[in-house]
Amino acid sequence: MGPISPNEIKMALIFVGLLLLWIFGEQFDLGASLAAAIGVSLMFVLGVLTWQDALEEKSAWDTMIWIGILIMLAGKLNQYGMVSWFGKEFSAHLKGMPGLAVFMLVAAIYVYVHYFFASATAHISALLPLSLALMIGAGVPAFPAAVGVGVLSNINGCLTQ
Repeated sequence: MGPISPNEIKMALIFVGLLLLWIFGEQFDLGASLAAAIGVSLMFVLGVLTWQDALEEKSAWDTMIWIGILIMLAGKLNQYGMVSWFGKEFSAHLKGMPGLAVFMLVAAIYVYVHYFFASATAHISALLPLSLALMIGAGVPAFPAAVGVGVLSNINGCLTQ
C-alpha cells in the first residue's frame, strides 16, 4: 500500500463536505440534489474526475435518464389526476365489502399492476398512497395496510427482473 495520492485526499474532502451538506443542507435551504451536483462539479473542477471518465460510464447515464423519466411520468399521473380518478372510480365498487376482502382485492391489483410500470420507484410513488387510501377508507387498520403494501412492494422486486 503506497502513499495517499492528492486525488484521494481531494475525493475524501469532497465526500466529507457532501456528508455535511446532506446533513445540514436544509438549514441553508440546500437540497440533496443540489449538494450532489456541487460534489460532482467539484470533482470535475479539482481534476478528480475527467469528462472522459464520466462519458465512459454509459450504463450509469442510461440508468439516471430512464429513472428520471419514469419518476417524472409517475408524478405526472398524480398531477393530472389519473391516480385520484382511478381511486374514485374504484372505491365506488368497494362500498359494503368487508375490510379483509378489500385488502385482498386492492393488494392483488397492486401486485399485478406493477407490470405496467418500468420501475419499482414509479409504481410505488404512483400507487402506494392510493392503495393505502382505498384500504383505510374501507376500514382496514392503517398499520397492517401499510405493512402489507410495503411487503408487496418488496415482493414485486423478486417477481420480475
